[in-house]
Amino acid sequence: MRKRKTILFHYNHVIRKLENKEYWTRQSTTNNRLHHNLTELPKKLLPFVTLNGEPLVEVDISNSQVALLAHVMQHGDVLGLGFELPSVPETMSTARFQSEARRGVIYDKLASLIFGNDRDAAKAEIILWLFSGAGYNPKRDSALYKRYEDVVKWVKQVKKILKMKKGEDQKLNLAVYLQRFEADLMINHIYPIAKEKGYVLFSKHDSFLVPASDAQAIQKLMIEVLRNKGVVMNVRYKVDALGSTQQAA
Repeated sequence: MRKRKTILFHYNHVIRKLENKEYWTRQSTTNNRLHHNLTELPKKLLPFVTLNGEPLVEVDISNSQVALLAHVMQHGDVLGLGFELPSVPETMSTARFQSEARRGVIYDKLASLIFGNDRDAAKAEIILWLFSGAGYNPKRDSALYKRYEDVVKWVKQVKKILKMKKGEDQKLNLAVYLQRFEADLMINHIYPIAKEKGYVLFSKHDSFLVPASDAQAIQKLMIEVLRNKGVVMNVRYKVDALGSTQQAA
């Protein structure tokens, strides 16, 4: 009950600021993500936010953190922080992970191995794995470990390297590294090109909030910019209130 009251208080606070036109924005000094009124808005309320009478929709990268990880596995230290990542073993489990991550189906594949096809449970397991420290180990009998064993072992090595690399950057870890990579792609590369083309869009971490009529164009633009950077990911958007989705690999 206390948690519910806290969430409702937060949501009411967010809505009240929008109603009062109290707009704000700030960029995190930890992961470089941009925060503003709309990043705090619950997804369920997004259909009620309009721009020139048109509802906003979200164009996002499917399972973005693992998709970013797949790119790092192939290209190493993409942020140029000055450390060498361990070599990635060429095994079936690593090839499977990289393929499924780029196609945006990691959560679904993992969910199919979990009783009840619980996608939320699969996503929670992935997030716990990536966001935990070097001491966290997925259980050997877990679906995550069984399907991506060699990736799990490789990630453990990476976490140890980042822990030793911290130095003055005390908040650096694998999750922060991937979020900084995401912020660089979304804010520094995709956003300026979209603005130059005259689109109105609001960044929301691994997605953009855009007028519904621009969703397909932004989807194509994101894919084009990412591919020009050598990054292959699945970009999708919700097309209606019922949650049907348009995807493109």
